[in-house]
Amino acid sequence: MHEDSRADLIAEVQRLILAKERKTGKPIKRATLARSIGVSTSSIYAYLNGTTLPPTDTFDRLLDALVVPAAERRRLSTARDNLEAQGIASPEAGRRPQELPPDVFGFTGRADELAELDQLLAESGEQSTPVMISAVSGTAGVGKTALAIHWAHRVRDRFPDGHLYVNLRGYDPDRPLQPAEVLEAFLRSLGVPGPNIPAELADRAARYRTLVHGKRMLIVLDNAYAADEVRELFPGAPSCFVVVTSRNGSPGLVARHDARVINLDLLPLGDAIALLRTLIGDRADTEPEAAAELAERCARLPLALRIAAELAVSRPTMTLTDLTAELDQYRLGSFSAGGDQRTAIGAVFSWSYKQLCADKARAFRLLGLHPGQDIDIFAVAALVNTDLDTAEGLLDALLRGHLVHQAGPGRFAMHDLLRAYAAEQADADAEAVKHAALTNLFDHYACAASQAMDVAYPHEQNRRPPITVPSAVTHEFADQRAAMAWLDGELPNLLTSAEHAADRGWPSHTSHLSQTLARHLRNRGRYASAHALHTLALRAARVARNRRSECHALINLGITCRALGRHDEALDHLMRALGIARDTDDLVGQGYALGGIGDIHQHAGRAADARDHYQLALDVARRIGDPSGEGEALCGLGITRRIEGDHNHALDHLQQSLGIFRTIGDRYGERHPLICLAVVHGVLGRYEEALDYHRAALTIMRDVGDRYGERYTLTSIGEIYSLIGRPGEGLKHLRQALGIARDTGDRQGEGCTLSAIGIVHGELGQHSQALDCHKQALAIFRDIAVGSWELEAHHNLGDTLLAAGRPAEALHHHRDSAIIAAELANHHDHARALNAIAQDHYELGDEDLARAHWGEALAIFAELGAPEADEVRRRLARLGPGGSR
Repeated sequence: MHEDSRADLIAEVQRLILAKERKTGKPIKRATLARSIGVSTSSIYAYLNGTTLPPTDTFDRLLDALVVPAAERRRLSTARDNLEAQGIASPEAGRRPQELPPDVFGFTGRADELAELDQLLAESGEQSTPVMISAVSGTAGVGKTALAIHWAHRVRDRFPDGHLYVNLRGYDPDRPLQPAEVLEAFLRSLGVPGPNIPAELADRAARYRTLVHGKRMLIVLDNAYAADEVRELFPGAPSCFVVVTSRNGSPGLVARHDARVINLDLLPLGDAIALLRTLIGDRADTEPEAAAELAERCARLPLALRIAAELAVSRPTMTLTDLTAELDQYRLGSFSAGGDQRTAIGAVFSWSYKQLCADKARAFRLLGLHPGQDIDIFAVAALVNTDLDTAEGLLDALLRGHLVHQAGPGRFAMHDLLRAYAAEQADADAEAVKHAALTNLFDHYACAASQAMDVAYPHEQNRRPPITVPSAVTHEFADQRAAMAWLDGELPNLLTSAEHAADRGWPSHTSHLSQTLARHLRNRGRYASAHALHTLALRAARVARNRRSECHALINLGITCRALGRHDEALDHLMRALGIARDTDDLVGQGYALGGIGDIHQHAGRAADARDHYQLALDVARRIGDPSGEGEALCGLGITRRIEGDHNHALDHLQQSLGIFRTIGDRYGERHPLICLAVVHGVLGRYEEALDYHRAALTIMRDVGDRYGERYTLTSIGEIYSLIGRPGEGLKHLRQALGIARDTGDRQGEGCTLSAIGIVHGELGQHSQALDCHKQALAIFRDIAVGSWELEAHHNLGDTLLAAGRPAEALHHHRDSAIIAAELANHHDHARALNAIAQDHYELGDEDLARAHWGEALAIFAELGAPEADEVRRRLARLGPGGSR
């Protein structure tokens, strides 16, 4: 075991539990195990699924309960301590993705196919051609996923940079995963912080290819429906090896990507019997003819064979001949459409299902209703309306019968055929029964999300909607890290449930999840997911005619659109929300909307409008006793006062904001006023104070794992060092920031840092190096289509060319800057560009054009109340009405 691997430690503990179960002959219930070591049931699940690292003393008691030998105990304890020392107690902190599902127990046969995969891998290592894609194809239940995963485990050590896996759910009856969703998950696994993940599919694919370039990685794309689903998921690097599984022959992959296809047929009869022998033991040899007949009755499909074998194991006194005869009774049952193989597997499902007692059969049927990709035991308990102990017993029975499988530590899933069969069986249940089960499930997700948010963001409890119908099964989150890990891990199910609830008659649940998760989605930078969720919530609120929910969905949509750079759309949503909030006397909604509108005005350079809205937001926050809202409004006022040149009031507002966030213990909120205080002190020439604030912000960024913020703060520190005559130290910090941007695939951050490095080179008179940096930055901003930064890059290029004595070339870039600013309705930057154009014309000797452009710039600066207006007036005065130089 690698001592720095969280996944390996979890696997070791799970192995110890399994060993003890086999030794005693009975399963170990997690609730019993929890009581024996003195922790809550939810805590033991958190330890065993990896969301929380057990404290040292708890881990020791766990090893005691499992009767672990001394030497192995020392090794495991050391591994646990190393994890804590390295700060990788949570899943997102792993060094390399290790996402393969567990290997397939008792895998049998497929020797030729395994050898062909080995050969393809060998060929891919010998050639510099594009990545080889092995599309493992075949009918449902034939063992495509089993082959891909088993082979992946055989060769995993040949991929030192990690393994990515995704079930694309290509044949899921509800909603297959979309390429953009998969790329978001892959980018997070590769270490990209949420705020740095692009919104558009093409940009995500480009970032993904950049990150895996040159790495030796194995990528398994399971259960694809069509080539379009996986095309964007292919890396552009021959160092990576991709395995795709699909029911069809993937002709698009062959034609466009030179895929090598391995067509899986039914297991040969000898291999089918060998699989039965592995699973049921000597009975396959004592009744060879019956074993062969049973294999044929299961159509030699591995999924059907495993289910049939489990039934044989559970009935040791019945002969295989009698079991086969019994199976024949179910061949005309449900799930029989589609030919002999489907008939056979439907018969096996029906045979197995009929052996379940009533409560287990009910649990199986209800699991077919779950809209998500996988499920944990808490959600199972809610869906079935029982306690955790009973839910665990039900899951154990379904696991033994191969009717569900383990999808990861503490998570369970169904083969898509089994899920379809379970849903078909559920059709016979009364609509009221199914509605009640899904209501329990959605209540659970709403309640658990609220509980996790209360622990993860305790300072904002009064800003979230209350739980009106608590779940019967509650989570207990040990600390903020555990709550964050649960939110991140369960987010796909929360989002899928919100979509299902919106479309099937539970609109209030969708609205609740939208309001509850808004802050987490924003902090994690999951803007595409946030936009989808809040759009669903808006639709659900309007269907339910709930104006308060409509207001908050509009607010969250507005804030998300602003983060995505869609400012006009954001302002429209927020203005509509403000109108509804005022109509309904919703003061909380008014505060949110006013603050969001202030942010948009501030970003556009409309300082007076921003100040007015921040002040109104501050008044509302104080009226309703919302300290987080008060801190945010004060920070906004501080930023606006800085733009207006009122530095004393800016510092006062920002200090008040910082004090509030520190009082309520909101370190994430604290970082914003710290950065703004550093900026104001820098403008005032108080560089040591500015550095102190930046360093404090940097400590928080590193503590909370905000690499995006770390990059930004290092860039700011580098800029200050260059201003105080220490360009060497400045460049050192800027290059650290550039390294973080490139490591995390943060292309916008890379461009911003290159711009800052270019400015330092320009101040040193190193115009060639400065121009090179600014050109690289411009290329990046054009590539990722960020207009505001493209504007800035043109401006920096113009300033550098002017300083180098090349005003004609500078004029070209300053004009481009002005055009982009006008298109973005960014009035302050438009005036700044006009000011630069005037200087270009002045250096070129055209004083009339210089005077005209300074006049235009002055009009805008004066209207905005910007401090630059005074300097432009002085330039015009020096130029004089006659234009003498």
